[in-house]
Amino acid sequence: MGWADLGTLRPSLDWQDFPIPVIGGETFRVQQSYSLGLVTARLVFGCLYPSSGRQFGRRLYPSLEDQIFTFPVPEDLQSAGEFVRYLSVRHNLYGRVYEQDNWQVSLQVFDPNF
Repeated sequence: MGWADLGTLRPSLDWQDFPIPVIGGETFRVQQSYSLGLVTARLVFGCLYPSSGRQFGRRLYPSLEDQIFTFPVPEDLQSAGEFVRYLSVRHNLYGRVYEQDNWQVSLQVFDPNF
């Protein structure tokens, strides 16, 4: 049992999709290279489903500590057999345009077969 890597991205104000699809996994670990301290910011994670578009999901605040969250496939999509998705990330700095060159986000999915 272990963690399978989905990639590393630099968050921006636009959605960015992690390059490796997730098939059925629901538990994720996020590692960040930067903490914004007192700046009010957050990461927003979503999922892109090939046949049904983007679903919004979890918000996390910048942290140098590993963060774990669950992001289950909605029941209606499970019923339709939709288990493949791409996770996406963007940041939201409450209207302030800000790009931090060294802020990187790595995402992993828990895989009991890994």
